[in-house]
Amino acid sequence: MKSTKRRVPVLDLVIAIIAVLFAVPMYSAFVNAFKTYSDMTKSPLKPPTYLYFGNFIEVFERTDFLAIYKNSVFITFVSVVILVFLSATAAYPFARFKTRLNSIIYVFLIIGIMIPSGLSLISLIKILMRFGLNGTYLGLFLTYAGSWWVPLLMFIYIGFINTIPKELEESASIDGASYFRTFWQIIFPMLKPCTGSAIIFSGLGIWNDFLTPLFILGGADGQKTVTVAIYSFAGKYTTRFNLIFAVMVMAALPVIVLFVLMQKQFIKGLTAGAVKM
Repeated sequence: MKSTKRRVPVLDLVIAIIAVLFAVPMYSAFVNAFKTYSDMTKSPLKPPTYLYFGNFIEVFERTDFLAIYKNSVFITFVSVVILVFLSATAAYPFARFKTRLNSIIYVFLIIGIMIPSGLSLISLIKILMRFGLNGTYLGLFLTYAGSWWVPLLMFIYIGFINTIPKELEESASIDGASYFRTFWQIIFPMLKPCTGSAIIFSGLGIWNDFLTPLFILGGADGQKTVTVAIYSFAGKYTTRFNLIFAVMVMAALPVIVLFVLMQKQFIKGLTAGAVKM
């Protein structure tokens, strides 16, 4: 008699292993955030016997975490708006005008994605210092605007714009609409799924970025981001892991809420942009 037990495909097994690898650190962070330091060191993977909120209270006592939160939200929001505006605006002519010059420039921009952002930080800091922008929000925003985020988001937008019929723009041109008006009033509203993907990609990356705000803003108390705040609890001789886990949980909540609210647009933007390149 043949066994009716379903064989697990190799792909499903690989996905399950990857899911576990991602779930264990998240589980460890959430579990240990509600433990005392002694309980955490004794059994780091064991669920807490009771919910201990002292770690969160101590974080707020030792730092102005609400100001740090607002700072991270401000930096992420402004940076994402700049990146979406630049990427969408730049992607439109690359998608619609297939010239040799555009192809060369596009390849040059895509190569920028392959260069790690950390390699260019020293050069960027020297440039910002020369113009007196190091240690300022404007310098940080310009750094993100000139980083590999723009080519990456352009790549997503170009794939999605190629799926939009050109007849819509031709009709708008006949009615007398200008190039910019056609894009912002007709094309851009149709890019909502793609924009959702761009917001999630760039928002998560900037929210979790550590090196860029640390080196450019300098880690000052009034300019700290949540990632820099996590680093501040790691000292030379002692590391308060229970406080680090508490900050990590509070830092992860906005990211989880953002993904839950925009997951449909995120998935639709990726799949629709892959139909036609």
